[in-house]
Amino acid sequence: MYTEKLNRLEEYAIPTIRQYIELGWLKPLETMIPLYRKDAIESGQREFINLFGEFDSWLHNAKMYEATNGAGSLFRHDHPEIVAARARRLALLAEKRSKRERCSTAAKRW
Repeated sequence: MYTEKLNRLEEYAIPTIRQYIELGWLKPLETMIPLYRKDAIESGQREFINLFGEFDSWLHNAKMYEATNGAGSLFRHDHPEIVAARARRLALLAEKRSKRERCSTAAKRW
């Protein structure tokens, strides 16, 4: 179980939290940081404990910033990951719309 928690921290939680910080996406961080902080503390590894202290500090400052500047004001809409995700979503929606239109046209022929 201990090794599993360490792996989860190293391979999933920490990289994901770092990415969300880079994106300025506070909502998932409000859940993830407290959830995985517990695992970091239980690991007893100073590196993880200090890192989650930094995450807590960043989140606190980010919340204060958004309290002043508006919810979502830190979110980076121009980040390459967001731009790529938006493009994928738009392509998927266009494909679905195209299929619906083809089905609608075929149904009218009957």
